[in-house]
Amino acid sequence: MTNMNTWILLQTTVIPNDAAVSSKTMSHFFVDDLVCFSSSLHDHLIHVKEVIRILNKVNLILNIEKCHFAQKSINLLGFSVSEQGKTIDTRKLSNIESWPRPKTGTDVQRFLGLVNYMRDYIPKAAALMAPLDKIRNAKVITEKEWTPIMETYFQAIKNVLVSNIVLSPPNLNHLWNLRLYRLKFTEKKE
Repeated sequence: MTNMNTWILLQTTVIPNDAAVSSKTMSHFFVDDLVCFSSSLHDHLIHVKEVIRILNKVNLILNIEKCHFAQKSINLLGFSVSEQGKTIDTRKLSNIESWPRPKTGTDVQRFLGLVNYMRDYIPKAAALMAPLDKIRNAKVITEKEWTPIMETYFQAIKNVLVSNIVLSPPNLNHLWNLRLYRLKFTEKKE
């Protein structure tokens, strides 16, 4: 149960300890994006030269057409990162804005999957998603099941995401107000 009294399901996944399986898993990594962060242009030039030197040493080649140096912001894994913080990539926002009302449980699952990927940007995400989660296994969502409350929550989630909230690093020079919540776990006795 979350701090908003909404039930969630937690699942953990681990890589098996078997050496052969672990080795095979580790050998299939693929690097598509390489990001080099520096706090000044002078440092950035030094860091980029060092990265290129290391890549050359291991015979990795950069595609110069895909290289962007000394950028103020970058788009990476569906997010835009800048000195102000992290936002959802604007190219994803148009998809969210035009997302149609779910007609099946599978449609709900697709929407919730996208929302889960961006849940850091949604205050009280579990509470907003709870009504939709209740119908995610429906074969067909009828007008009776898709209540005005469902529509309200569906639109609220979309509106929060397209408002493009900026997640910024904390300012360590200001006082913080931390609220800690304790989750209560109980074991199901059979």
